Amino acid sequence: MNAIIHADWEGRTSLLIKHAPTGFRIRNPGLPRLPNEQIFSGGVSDCRNRTLQGMFLHVGLGENAGSGFHRILRAWREQSWRYPTLTQNMTLDLTTLTLAMVHMVPEAVLARLDERFGSAFRELPETQRTAMVMAAHEGKVTHERLHELLDDHPRDLTLALHGLVQKRMLQSHGYGRHTHYTIPQRDADSTANDAGSMANDASSTANDASSTANDASSAANDSGSALKDPGSTAKDLGS
Repeated sequence: MNAIIHADWEGRTSLLIKHAPTGFRIRNPGLPRLPNEQIFSGGVSDCRNRTLQGMFLHVGLGENAGSGFHRILRAWREQSWRYPTLTQNMTLDLTTLTLAMVHMVPEAVLARLDERFGSAFRELPETQRTAMVMAAHEGKVTHERLHELLDDHPRDLTLALHGLVQKRMLQSHGYGRHTHYTIPQRDADSTANDAGSMANDASSTANDASSTANDASSAANDSGSALKDPGSTAKDLGS
């Protein structure tokens, strides 16, 4: 419906919608009347064909809020599909919207996060789940990178990242604008515990060795005493 009401029907080409197992490609005659940044943000409507828009409104199939494209973006993010792309061909006077129904990250990454964190990951809000996916897929995530993918207020993104740190699902590195976040190393705590256990074992071994030495010294002293006793016994006999 959005393609129909925004198309330039006086153009040289027609509207074309292609569907494949991997997604949709919608080619519209004419160029957008708003910059891409505004289209992706939503909230502003500048319809090219207002008569068609009014017809759809009367049957309950449209609205003036300019939220159609924004809803598409939200649906794609919820499915963790690749971000939609909107391109213009100035020469042919065409606009193409590509909606890929392919995961933004490999399935292996999602499976790894699910295995590591279980329901704690699956039940995260959209913003925090996206941050976790980016950190796992790209090795790290930053406030700026998250802002490129989501339209949340910067303050909300900061709170979302801090919340993941408090849950120990992300680890913070650096300060201020240079801060980045990574998935904590799985074996960090285990390594520390192993090191502590080894130190305790070494201490225990040292104590055992010291105890053995003391026992040996005590045995030697007893032997010395035994050697002295025969001499004393001989003197007793002589007297």
